[in-house]
Amino acid sequence: MESKLIIIRGNSRCGKTTTAKNLQNHLGRGTLLVSQDTVRREMLKVHDRDGNLSVDLIRQISEYGKDKCEFVIVERILYKHRYGEMLHNLIEFFNQKTYTYYFDLSF
Repeated sequence: MESKLIIIRGNSRCGKTTTAKNLQNHLGRGTLLVSQDTVRREMLKVHDRDGNLSVDLIRQISEYGKDKCEFVIVERILYKHRYGEMLHNLIEFFNQKTYTYYFDLSF
């Protein structure tokens, strides 16, 4: 199986999580959804600051899904200065089989 990575980023409260969940439901079983908020707030209980533990865990969970899941979806604000290098590394890890979306919607 050749996994595809889908990255959904954007402003707060613009529909990223809703879109990601609907996409996961549409794509069906074996679609891994990695939400920054779930990892950072619920699993690790850390603030979104430089060097926080969620950056590495999001990468590890996403990498786990490669070749096990047809689609891996990573979503949330994912600030470029904090998560950019990790996201670029994931794109390379997925052999460029990646779809990236940035929701540029005003509140």
